[in-house]
Amino acid sequence: MRKTKPFSFPQLGAFAGLENLKELDLSGNRFALVPRAALSHLQGLKNLSLRNNPIKRILAFDFVSVNTLAILDIGELHWLNDVSEAALEGLGQLEVRLFDS
Repeated sequence: MRKTKPFSFPQLGAFAGLENLKELDLSGNRFALVPRAALSHLQGLKNLSLRNNPIKRILAFDFVSVNTLAILDIGELHWLNDVSEAALEGLGQLEVRLFDS
């Protein structure tokens, strides 16, 4: 079986023109980091799934540009070992899903 290496998401503008997108499922990819720059155009995003990615760290303000999030699914992040205290800064009524639902 061939192992695949984690990678970072495309640069700023990956979702340009999708400002009204409400739900985004990025689960089951090989993202090593939260795709902060790519998410910056999604001001209306309500539901984001990053489930089952090899993300090791969630940094301060990773979700600051998507402050409309209501549901964040970060379940099955088996490599996750560090979450900044300010990672969810600015997100009001947020439901974080850590387990299978």
